[in-house]
Amino acid sequence: WCRVTTSAKDYDLAAGQYGREEEKGQKSVRNKRGSIKTKIGLKYCGGCNPRYDRVLAAEYLKHELQGLVSFVSYEDPEVLLILIIAGCETACVDRSNFGSTRYRIIDSQEDAEQIARELKEHLI
Repeated sequence: WCRVTTSAKDYDLAAGQYGREEEKGQKSVRNKRGSIKTKIGLKYCGGCNPRYDRVLAAEYLKHELQGLVSFVSYEDPEVLLILIIAGCETACVDRSNFGSTRYRIIDSQEDAEQIARELKEHLI
């Protein structure tokens, strides 16, 4: 059995697509209705040993937090939090360029669900 996945760089670039639509220099942005959305960066691992569907977990987060947060590239200097979508518990993603930005590691679908609940609680 073999699993073909897209590289982490491709996913990181896709996450960056969201950031291009937002105001620069803000840790939060206004949506079309004028409400404020917090910027959260996404960083994917390389996918060498995925034990769950990382893309599905990210899509779950985007769905559950729709309207509350804006997902952008982890490289956006204005992110409030970086979510590392790691395929396994090793979570070998390089964090050295995160600076002082807080981050959370997601290494299972259950983690994604827990983080969605926590963020909803704090953002609503």
